[in-house]
Amino acid sequence: AIRRHDRLNYHDQDEKTSIICKETSDHHHPQLRYGEEVVRIIPNDASSSNNSCITIQTSQGQSYRTRYLLAADGVHSPTRKHLGIPMMGDESLQTLINVHFRTNDELSKLLMHLQEQSTSSSSPHNNLHTHDQAMLHFVYNSQLVGAFVCHDGNKGEWVLQIPFFPPFQTMERDFDKKSVENMIWAGLLGVVDGAPQKNSTQDSRSNLGLEILSIRPWTMSSLVAQSYLNESNNAILVGDAAHAFPPAGGFGMNTGLQDAHNIAWRLALLLNNKKRNTHLLDVPTPSEEIKMPSSIPALSVPNAILSKYDQERRPVATQNAALSVRNYQRTLRIAKACYLDAQHPQLLMSMLHSPPMNLLPLETRQDMFRSLVQVAMMPLGSLLPSSKTPTGGHSFHADHIEKNVRSILERGGSLPLVFPRYELGFSYEPNRINTTFERSTSSRDNGGGSDTAGYFPRLQVGHRMPHVLVEVLTPSASARDWEVMETLNHCHKTSCRDDDSADGFASDGSMQMSLTDISSQLRRVYSYSSPLFTILSYRRALINPNDLIAKTVKDAMKKWDAPLVLVHAFADTPDDVYAYDNGAGLSKDDPHLGDTMGLNVLYTIDTQQALLQLLNNEQLLDPDIEEPTPQQKQNDNEAYSNDDEVNVVIMIRPDGHIANITRINEKEGAVRISEQIELLIERGLRNALSV
Repeated sequence: AIRRHDRLNYHDQDEKTSIICKETSDHHHPQLRYGEEVVRIIPNDASSSNNSCITIQTSQGQSYRTRYLLAADGVHSPTRKHLGIPMMGDESLQTLINVHFRTNDELSKLLMHLQEQSTSSSSPHNNLHTHDQAMLHFVYNSQLVGAFVCHDGNKGEWVLQIPFFPPFQTMERDFDKKSVENMIWAGLLGVVDGAPQKNSTQDSRSNLGLEILSIRPWTMSSLVAQSYLNESNNAILVGDAAHAFPPAGGFGMNTGLQDAHNIAWRLALLLNNKKRNTHLLDVPTPSEEIKMPSSIPALSVPNAILSKYDQERRPVATQNAALSVRNYQRTLRIAKACYLDAQHPQLLMSMLHSPPMNLLPLETRQDMFRSLVQVAMMPLGSLLPSSKTPTGGHSFHADHIEKNVRSILERGGSLPLVFPRYELGFSYEPNRINTTFERSTSSRDNGGGSDTAGYFPRLQVGHRMPHVLVEVLTPSASARDWEVMETLNHCHKTSCRDDDSADGFASDGSMQMSLTDISSQLRRVYSYSSPLFTILSYRRALINPNDLIAKTVKDAMKKWDAPLVLVHAFADTPDDVYAYDNGAGLSKDDPHLGDTMGLNVLYTIDTQQALLQLLNNEQLLDPDIEEPTPQQKQNDNEAYSNDDEVNVVIMIRPDGHIANITRINEKEGAVRISEQIELLIERGLRNALSV
């Protein structure tokens, strides 16, 4: 069994749907249509005044016109099929039966008690509680080979997955309700002939019961759409409509959520044609589509921004599909340890499909298949509790199977549930990485080819901005806008503050926030209607409040009509900490703004020196610049090795990934610094928004 951590907030699909619908209804004023199905899609509708619109028609006779259509209609997506987008990969790895069932209170309590006993005996120091449930249970006995998925053991919500081999097995004969119920009892309690019967020693078991809610076949596949967009770039595949994985590892839903995260901010940029928040003051109202740098000629901006979604997300899905297949193969190792080979049923089916066997009636071949499968599973009967010897031990065959299984588990050959390098370490590599950091040493590699290798934060274009806690300098006590930050409670707990206030402020008024997803957090703080790009400047200290970097960022924001916010991160607390007030309501007369009015500037401190350490582990390379002379290399190395000279500017996308990064040498003068920052932003926009 594989146990899920009790702190993870787990919900079944029905509960997720309820949560999402409630959240959507409360905040976004949607039109949720129930009992209504899309039956026709008309792309580039000529009857519309805008021929780039898509018209959809529903089973209720309604028609809707939309500029963009998000198809999140599942692995069998009718939208994808209507658009003619093919799926690439293996469409049939294995056919299975999905059984959704619910146990009554008595059986639920018994199963949780048995699980607690099992875990305590295998790990005496493990203090297991009933809410800390194993999620996956792989069962191998003479009555059942299958996997139980525990959605909520205390509430009795379970799913059983059983291998299915049509046409030599049928739903009507092999998986009718009574047969499946017997399989469930055999898997849960090792009972051979259905529900446990009342007897003198186990009277309480007569109250055990379960209810089968559904029995459905499905086909496990490993597929990724050839494209996530139609030819007009206005119909977009998201989630299972774009990819289908084996469930081992749980990457299907996670990859789908990442898809939605990536496309949401892009569409928000394209559709945000309302007046910007008043915090931007003298920044012109944006056009309907964000302007790209003039150095990208003849670029169709909306197409480029959405095509970037396809370019970034499809490689991640392809990678996760391959990992999920490997995970599925890992689950088969235990079967082999029990002397069951997944290839044997396939070979048997191939033989029954081939001459001369295919000349026999199908019913005869079905009976032959069932008999041979039953014979292959008979030795597993020695694993049932009822098969123990008079001395309490197992047979030689059972002991040998147990030895094989233990060997696999001790070598770490079972299915893991945590894959940090894939879940956190995935990156969006641009076509042309103009400025990137590369790790200078191999002492902290990514674990070679191991799927379960750890996640090592990277300050590199396309990677997630690492989780680094910085202290916000003197936030105004009246600036309650900070309460909307999602990281406050988490950061409050991780920084081990003495007070237990829910708003994340310590007794001294200080506050910490994470640089991970900082763009999304600051969008909430400053009430921007548009997704934000964050310019993070890391320096030993600010030369003067009327900062050259702020002026350059402000000019770039106006030039490209790009939503930017500037964050200064200091290595040490400035002498005059109160000169850097991040409070709300700054006036035009504030001496610290100079002519940067209209640009929100946040001041923070790298109190734990974590960002500085990450910077020192990276080495800056710029392929667009000529090979430096030995003297220039020496000057750069000397500057970079001196903490006082570590001046780095990072551009962070709305989704928290790094758009660009460069090092600033303040000895090169104001003009050169301004050019570098302007180039950083231009290339950052290119990396994030164009193909």
